[in-house]
This record gives sequence, structure tokens and C-alpha cells, in this order.
Amino acid sequence: MPKKHPWWRPSKISEEKIKKLEEAFAMDCSVKEACLYAWISIQTMYNWQEQDKELFERLELMRETPVFIARKSVINNMKTDGDLALKYLERKKKSEFTPKSEVESNINMTAKVVSLPELLDDTGNTTEA
Repeated sequence: MPKKHPWWRPSKISEEKIKKLEEAFAMDCSVKEACLYAWISIQTMYNWQEQDKELFERLELMRETPVFIARKSVINNMKTDGDLALKYLERKKKSEFTPKSEVESNINMTAKVVSLPELLDDTGNTTEA
């Protein structure tokens, strides 16, 4: 077993650091950003993860907080904003609510079929048909 330096000690999980990690993950921060905010190393966080799996399952779930807040805001504001409601329906129920565009064509194409001898003059050069 390697000899440990007197200044080295394993970092303990503290409530203060956990609260900082929770706050960072609730803002959907990356692991690196959350560790910076909690003032711990990434390795320390991974060590803690090995010690307490439930804690880190909770932290991962907290990363969904911004999505939940945004969804709640959209749902609440749809009651008074018809455009927002329509946008929501266009994305959630595409087959029913996505605007369908109809293309009308006024192109009249006719083709004149000519044979090769009609295109060539007496010298074998092409002529305009």
C-alpha cells in the first residue's frame, strides 16, 4: 500500500457541497461546472458517487429541472396565449396540427418528339427543331 502524504485526506461529503451540487445540477450544469461551483474536483465527485449511489441518482434527476420548469411555463401560458397553444399542438400532434402546404402548378409542358434524321441537315450537322 502506498504511503500517504500527511496533507492528503479523502474529501468528506458535506451538506454544503451537496447543496451546491444540487443547485448546479438543477440548472442543468455539466459535471465539470457543478464541481467547480461546489469547489470539489471531478475525481472527488466520482469517488462520492461510488460511496452513495442514491445521492447521484437524485442529482442526475435534478438535471431535468429546467425542462420541467419550461414545460410548466408553456402549459400555464397556453391558457392565455393562443399562438403558444398552437405551436405546442403543432409539435406534439404533428399529424393533426402541422400546417399542410398545397402546391399548385401552372406549368404547361409540351414536348415535340422528333426523329434523328429531322435534326440533322444534309451535312450531318444538327439543326434547331
